[in-house]
Amino acid sequence: RLVLTNAIYFNAAWAKPFEENQTADGTFYLFVDASEWIHQHDEINDDQQLCTALLDQTGVAVVPGSAFGAPNHFRLSYASGMNTLLQAMNRFDDFFSQ
Repeated sequence: RLVLTNAIYFNAAWAKPFEENQTADGTFYLFVDASEWIHQHDEINDDQQLCTALLDQTGVAVVPGSAFGAPNHFRLSYASGMNTLLQAMNRFDDFFSQ
């Protein structure tokens, strides 16, 4: 699946595609729906555990969506350099392909 982030397309099998009516005006955050992935992994029960596992296993920090009223989502900031973003996406691919 393709995810548009700051005019860059990442082929991310773990990310759900955006609906056409989901647009952002002037933001640098991306909310990722991880509900399906969490449901399929018994060792991860919610978005907080997922964010902790992502940090521990990949070194990439994301914020639990439940802090913003979006349980089983995580918030990713893409206010970073291109190389950092690409490295983070590669780490996500490795993590979510487990």
